[in-house]
Amino acid sequence: MAIAVAAKPDICVMHTPSASPDVLREVYLGMEEEGIPWHVSTHDSGGANELARLASAESRLEVGVGVDDKNVALRFTKLTTDAPLFQAPAQPGSEQVRTIGANAARLIKRLPFKM
Repeated sequence: MAIAVAAKPDICVMHTPSASPDVLREVYLGMEEEGIPWHVSTHDSGGANELARLASAESRLEVGVGVDDKNVALRFTKLTTDAPLFQAPAQPGSEQVRTIGANAARLIKRLPFKM
């Protein structure tokens, strides 16, 4: 008899193949600084906001980050708006991008957001 292993609660980061690895690294570093786990999936198309929406639906914590070649977005499924909670240009080395990763984790921990 096989025992099913439940997926661990984590943030989902969904990105397009054209997303910059350096931008993704900044997002990951922001979440790592806050100590919240994440998993990554690639989606063939879509903008950062749509990817964040899909990612939040996939996440057991209901928090998703979407990254395309132009933008990074953070979404939370419990918010009813079509706009992301946070969005920033996808620029390598950007403090805004790292802050989005940190804020995704802070949303889970119920801590004040970094600005």
